Amino acid sequence: MKICENCNTKTEDGAAFCPHCGSDKLNLVTTSPQVETKSEKTNNSALAGLILGIASCIFGLLLIPNILAIVYSRRGLKSSGENGGKGLATAGFVLGIITTSYWGLMWAIALLIAVI
Repeated sequence: MKICENCNTKTEDGAAFCPHCGSDKLNLVTTSPQVETKSEKTNNSALAGLILGIASCIFGLLLIPNILAIVYSRRGLKSSGENGGKGLATAGFVLGIITTSYWGLMWAIALLIAVI
C-alpha cells in the first residue's frame, strides 16, 4: 500500500500517481500484522481490599475496615488470575493484617489497663 505525501490518500501498490490529487509523491507503507492486545480489567475485590486497607490505617480503631480489608483482599487474590489486580489485593491484605494486629494489641492493652 502507498500513501500520498500531499493528501495522505491510500493508493494501490502499483499506482504511480495519487488518484485523489494527482501527485507522484507516493510512499510505500509497510503494515505489520496487528497484535491483539488483551486489556486487563482490574479486579473489583482487589481494588476494594486496597481502599479498605488504606481506610483501616485511618479508621482502624473500629477494627471493621481492617477485617473487611482482609476479607476483600483475600477474595481479590483468589480471583486475581482472571482479572489481574494481584498487587492491589496483596497491598490491601498486608495493610489489613498490620492495622488489625496493631489496633488489636492497642485494644488488649487498653482492656488490661482498665482491669488493673
